Amino acid sequence: MTPLTLAVATLSWSWGAAMPNAQQLTAELYYSGSWHAYPAYISQPANLVRDRKPGGTEPEPARTSLRLAGWINPESPLSPLYGAAGVNTPIRVKLSTDVRLTGEVTRWIPERTLGHSVGKGVAWTTVEVNSAFYRLGQGVDTARSPMYRSMIGTSAGDYVPHAYWPMEDGRDVTVFASAVAGQPGQPLIYGGVDAVQPAADSAMTGSLPVPLLPGDTYIEFSVPAYTDTGQWVAQVATRLTDTNADAGLIIYADDLIIQVQYGHGNLTVAAAPVSDPGALIFSNSDGVEADDIFLAACSLVVSSVDTGGGDVFTARLLSPTGATVGQTIDVNPGVYRSLSGQRILVASGGTDPIAAGHLGVFTDPAFNASTDGIEGARAMYGWKGELGGARALRVGREHGITVTVEGEDSTPMGPQPVAQFLGILADIERTDGGVAFEKRDGSAIYRTGRGRLNRSVALTLPYTSIAPSLQLVLGARDRRNDVTVKTPASSSMRVELASGALSVQPPPSGIGRIETTISVNPETDDALVDLGWWYLHTLTVEGVLYETVTVDLIAAPAIAAATAAVDVDDVILLTGLPADESLADVYLTVLGIVAERIEGASRSITFRCVRGDTYKCGVYGSDPIGSLYDSDTSTLATGYSATATSFSVASSDGTLWITGSGAPNFPIFWDIEGMRIQVDAISGATSPQTATVVRNVDGWDKALSSGAKVSLWDPARYAR
Repeated sequence: MTPLTLAVATLSWSWGAAMPNAQQLTAELYYSGSWHAYPAYISQPANLVRDRKPGGTEPEPARTSLRLAGWINPESPLSPLYGAAGVNTPIRVKLSTDVRLTGEVTRWIPERTLGHSVGKGVAWTTVEVNSAFYRLGQGVDTARSPMYRSMIGTSAGDYVPHAYWPMEDGRDVTVFASAVAGQPGQPLIYGGVDAVQPAADSAMTGSLPVPLLPGDTYIEFSVPAYTDTGQWVAQVATRLTDTNADAGLIIYADDLIIQVQYGHGNLTVAAAPVSDPGALIFSNSDGVEADDIFLAACSLVVSSVDTGGGDVFTARLLSPTGATVGQTIDVNPGVYRSLSGQRILVASGGTDPIAAGHLGVFTDPAFNASTDGIEGARAMYGWKGELGGARALRVGREHGITVTVEGEDSTPMGPQPVAQFLGILADIERTDGGVAFEKRDGSAIYRTGRGRLNRSVALTLPYTSIAPSLQLVLGARDRRNDVTVKTPASSSMRVELASGALSVQPPPSGIGRIETTISVNPETDDALVDLGWWYLHTLTVEGVLYETVTVDLIAAPAIAAATAAVDVDDVILLTGLPADESLADVYLTVLGIVAERIEGASRSITFRCVRGDTYKCGVYGSDPIGSLYDSDTSTLATGYSATATSFSVASSDGTLWITGSGAPNFPIFWDIEGMRIQVDAISGATSPQTATVVRNVDGWDKALSSGAKVSLWDPARYAR
C-alpha cells in the first residue's frame, strides 16, 4: 500500500503515525514575520505547566513538551526553517483558537523510525518549550548590579555607552574590565602617594564593591577612538568618606585639561591648556553646603557640546534623590574638543579617601546629561524607596519583558539585590506580598499585595464537577507559628502564635513550635512589624485545605470554558462538599497550574491552591457584616442542645457583640465547635448577651458545650 501523506504547512507525516487530534492541539512557530501552524500529536499526553517553585516562594517559567508532526531540523539547509527558526524561536500552543501557553523552543529533537527515509515508518519532532522567564534565568554570572544595568543601557531605547568601566572587579584585579562588548579592559594605572584599593568600598548598595582611592590619588582611563558626534558626556559614581575628601574628574580633551572637583564647600570647574596646566582659561565654582545631600554620594557628570564656535563644558552633581547642582564653562572662541582617544582621570583631591566606580562615556548627541544621567544616580543606592510595582516594571523593561502591574499601594523597597530577573521578582513578592506570573499569552503580570486582597470568585466549582482525585489535607507540613522576617542588612523581627490550635503550645493545645525565617527587603525597618505579623497569619490560617483541585473538562462541559479561563491568583469557590469534609463552601486561591493535560479525547486541569480566605481583609465602612471585629474572649455561658435557638454568650473582658436585628448588620454567622450558627439578633448592654439563632443551616448540627468559644465564621483580617 502506498503510504498516505497529509501535508500541513511545509511538513508531512506518514501513514501509521498518530494522526493530529480531534481536539485540534497545534503549535504555532513565529518566524519570517508571521505565525506558522504545526499539528501536535496527543497520543502521548501534552502537559502544559504554569506553576511556582516548591513552597510557592518564587515564580517559575511556564513549560511543556510537544510532539509535532514530521521531521523538523532547522539546522538542515534542506529544511524550510533553515535560517528562519532555531533555539528560542517563539512558540504558542493553541487548542482550537484558544492560546494555552506561550514560550520559546529551547530544544528541538527530531526523531524517526527505521526506514522512514524510504517511505516507511514515522517521523516526528519533540520540542521542549519554556517561557521567557526560563531564558532570563539561564547563563552563568548574569546577575548584574542595578548600577551596571542602568549605565550599560539594557532597556529598549536606552543610550548605550561608548565606553564603560563598572570597576566592580575583585580585590586582586590588575585590569578593570570593560562592560562594552568587544572592548579590551583598562589596565589599573594609578598615581599618587598610596595605592588604589579595588573592591574596598561597598557603601553604594546599588553596586558591587568599588575601589577606594586614598587622598591625592587618581585612576587613569583611555577612551577608545570613535567618530566624533559633536557631544560627549562622562559620568562617574563617587562617595566622599569624610569631611576632608574631594572627588573629581580630570579630562584631557585635545589641547585642554578640564578639571571638575567637588567636596565640602564647593563645586569647581576649570579649564587650562595641556601645554601649561597652571594657566587657567576659565574657572567657576558654586557653594555646596557641608550637609548637602551630594556629599554622601552622587553621580558626577561632565558634558561638552559643540556650539559651532567653541565648547560649552557643564559639570553636574546628580543626587540619588533626583536633586542637581551644576556649573558651566563656555570656552569661546575656540574649537570643539573630542574625547576620541583621550584620557580621563578619576581623582581623589583631599586628604581623606573617596569611593568611585562606574565611569561611562556617552557620545550619542541625543543623550541629555541631566535627565538621562539621573538614572545612573538613582541606581547608586539600588533604587531604594522605589515602590514594588514600579520596580517590577523597570526590571522587566531592563530584561526586555513588558510587565503589567495590577493593584495599588505597593510597598517601598530597599536596595535592589544583585540577582537574576526571577530572583529580583521574588524579592519584590516577599516584601510586597504580591505575585508575579506569566499569562497564557506570554505577557507578564505583577499583582501587588494590596491587589491580591478581596478578589472576586473566578470559578464556582460544584463538588460533582471535580475529578475523583480531590484530596483533603490536614496537617502541619506548611504551617509555621514562629516567624522571623529578616532584611539583607540583618535587621529582623520575630513573632509567634502564642495560643490556638496552630500555636506554639505543645500538642494537643497547639502543634508545637515550628520556626521559619523569611527574607524581606523593605525601605525601612519600621515595616518589619507588619511583615512579621502578616506572614504569621498566612502560615497559620485554619480551615479545610485542598492543595490541588483537578477538573475533567470533558466530563464537565458546562464549566469547561470557565475552568479553562482560570489563571494564577484567581479565586475558586468549592460548593456542595460532603458534610464530613466541610460544612461550608471553601474558597481557594490558585498558586499555579500544576498541569493542563491533553491526551487523546481527554482534557483536565489541575490547580495548586492555598486557602482563599488568607487574602480576605476588612474594609472600613464598606460592609457592616463582612468587616465586623471578631472576639477572642467570647464563650457560651452554658451548654445547648442541637435544637436550641437562644444562646447566652459571655465575654471574659466585657467586650460586647454588636446589638440589634435585621439589615444591614444581621444576620451574622458564628463558629461554635465547628458548627456554623446563623445569628439573627443580639441584645444586652452587658455581658452575658442574648443571641437569637438559626440552627442546622448546613444540614447538620450538634449539642454545644458550656464554655465553647464563640467567634466569627468567616472573620475579616487586617491587611498589611
